[in-house]
Amino acid sequence: MPNTTVRAAGEAMPAANLNRRLALLGGLSAATALAAIPRAHAAPMTARERFDFHLAEMQKAATEIDPLVRFEIKEHLEQPDWPLALMIIGQWATGRYEGDGVYAGGGKCFSTHRYNVKLLDTKVGVERGFSVIKVGEKDRRRWMTLSESSFEAFIGARVS
Repeated sequence: MPNTTVRAAGEAMPAANLNRRLALLGGLSAATALAAIPRAHAAPMTARERFDFHLAEMQKAATEIDPLVRFEIKEHLEQPDWPLALMIIGQWATGRYEGDGVYAGGGKCFSTHRYNVKLLDTKVGVERGFSVIKVGEKDRRRWMTLSESSFEAFIGARVS
């Protein structure tokens, strides 16, 4: 293999001879050193940070597999008086919010039902909140307040 001489130009660097093999070896060793730096100097994560990181990664991966996946996560790990420590529900999105109005129910079981939907001024957790009431329902105990991810998994298309 012939040597290719490259003159280094610049005030800070003296002239030097460089061939392809040395350039390749230098580039690989520099890339290896740079790749190892973040792990060597990163501060260890707390259990809470690891939990949040892995939960976010699971949601991200599932959404990359199918963008219609919606998650409802209830977590009370630091509250031992709650009977349920952790609940993760993955559901298929069957509808999207298209303004206040009447929506069909999502899925096979509720597709014939109709619901009055209104966007709330308040949030449910960190997501937008929705008031969802079956048309004609008078019993306030059956009125629902849903987060956006739960709403998209529960509701179907807008009817009017």
